[in-house]
Amino acid sequence: MRFNRNRALGIALLVGGMTYAALTPAGAQQGSDQAWAWCTKAQFRSSLETVIKGCAAAITSHTLNDSDLAIAFNNRGNAYRISGDHERAIADITEALRLNPGFANAFYNRGLTYLDKKDYDRAVADFSEAVRLNPRDADSFDGRAVAYGAQRDYNRAIADYAETARLIPQAWPFRDRQWASVLNDRGNGYLAKRDYDRAIADFTAAIQLAPTFAFPFNNRGNAYDEMKDYDRAIADYDEAIRINPRFPAAYNGRGGSYSGKKDYDRAIADFSEAIRLYPKYRTALENRTNVYITKKDYNHAIADLTALLDIDPRDAGTLNERCWLRAVAGAELQPAVQDCDEALRLRPGSPVMLDSRGFAFFRLGQYDKAIADFDAALNGNPTKAGSLYLRGLAKRRTGDLAAGDADVAAATVIRAGVAAEYAGYGVK
Repeated sequence: MRFNRNRALGIALLVGGMTYAALTPAGAQQGSDQAWAWCTKAQFRSSLETVIKGCAAAITSHTLNDSDLAIAFNNRGNAYRISGDHERAIADITEALRLNPGFANAFYNRGLTYLDKKDYDRAVADFSEAVRLNPRDADSFDGRAVAYGAQRDYNRAIADYAETARLIPQAWPFRDRQWASVLNDRGNGYLAKRDYDRAIADFTAAIQLAPTFAFPFNNRGNAYDEMKDYDRAIADYDEAIRINPRFPAAYNGRGGSYSGKKDYDRAIADFSEAIRLYPKYRTALENRTNVYITKKDYNHAIADLTALLDIDPRDAGTLNERCWLRAVAGAELQPAVQDCDEALRLRPGSPVMLDSRGFAFFRLGQYDKAIADFDAALNGNPTKAGSLYLRGLAKRRTGDLAAGDADVAAATVIRAGVAAEYAGYGVK
């Protein structure tokens, strides 16, 4: 699914409450003032390393009371989070909460860290505690909304996005852009529920508030694409790309719409640009693979599956698909068997994967092995027409004509076009 969620979450290093003014610890010595400034006042113009060093010096200065010490641990923890060191972030922010159990911003920042780690249950718990302690904090509602969305709890996500929008201060200088971000995110919640009218209304409102914000154009394009209104989808993706020419999701989305219009060359061009911008973009690679398969360009499809396996060598589904396509192409048949062997090692007994390996054995002329795999596949799924049909052909080629004819006839009853499908692969 070409679904891009923009996380419009605050990432500021917080000093205390909702203020950004530095708190001067009681009794601070001159030597620790610089460390405190790096940890607090200077954070928005300093590198993360400076913040971390400043907070570390402040923590070890022995001049801070518990409340200020909690601020220092919180700020260092959030700097660790932004730098990607989630374990240290959690350790520091948890210490901040031990020192000050009512520190709402620390719960918020730890919630962000759990969100980054995709530990959505803990993220929801921390954001909920932040909301309980500070029920007027828009960012905590926004963070919890993102976590609920990741859990597919879209009704709660939408409710939290609505509360976020209500709480954004009227006087906030970036209110329109932040409100647009919230509307964009809520629109994604409606989109996930397939409530297209509300999704489009939210994306449109976001665009009106922030006309140079690429995400709602992209996401409204996603909504139109799912509605199969491909021309409107393409127009929105065009605008997203005009605003941000390096937006991989928009190229991927537009490629999907071109594919829906059966304009496969343009689809491939867009998927290729998305991949160029983000070489590990799984969705774009999968989409381009599907278009190559539609065009019967199996060599390019196999190359894309190989690229996907470079990203995740243990993806049983992709291993199976490469096995199947190699069998379809009638090339690299022994590697095809190896692909299916590995897929079955990862997912033992899968009827789909047994069917693919059976096809590879059939192509190799190893009919007894093919029949054994088709037998096992049909034990798991007795109505799989392809397994029945190929087993029938394999039995015929081993001389068991009556049993082969019976399998072919049964397969044709289940799916009338099965013989034509395999004839298209050169198998009769």
